[in-house]
Amino acid sequence: KFRGYYSNTVIDIKFLFASCAIGYLLEDWSSIDKEKAIKYVNSCLNYDGGYGFYPGQESHGRYFDIIFRLTRYSGSATYLAVAAMKLLGAIDRLYDRERTIEWCVKRQQFGMQV
Repeated sequence: KFRGYYSNTVIDIKFLFASCAIGYLLEDWSSIDKEKAIKYVNSCLNYDGGYGFYPGQESHGRYFDIIFRLTRYSGSATYLAVAAMKLLGAIDRLYDRERTIEWCVKRQQFGMQV
C-alpha cells in the first residue's frame, strides 16, 4: 500500500502517484510492484469513468486539500490515476479509457470542474 509514511493511516492515490513519479524520475522501480500499482489504480475507477482517491470513493476532478492545510486545489484523483498509469507505462491498461475521457470532457468549462 502507498502511504505518506510507515505509520500513516491515509492510503490513497496521491501517494501511489508520488511513488510512481519518483520511480520514473530516478529510473528505479525496484521498490514498486508495478502490477499491484496498476491493479490499485484500476480499483479506484468508478461507474461514471472518474477515479476516487481510494476504492469506493466518489470520482474527483479536484479537491480542496484540508489534510495539508493548503489554500488551493491541489490534486485530482482522476488526473493522478491517469498520470500514474502513464508513468508506469500502462496507460493502455486503464479499464475503461473511453468512459474516463468522456468523464473528463464533461467537466471542461473554464478549466477542470468538480
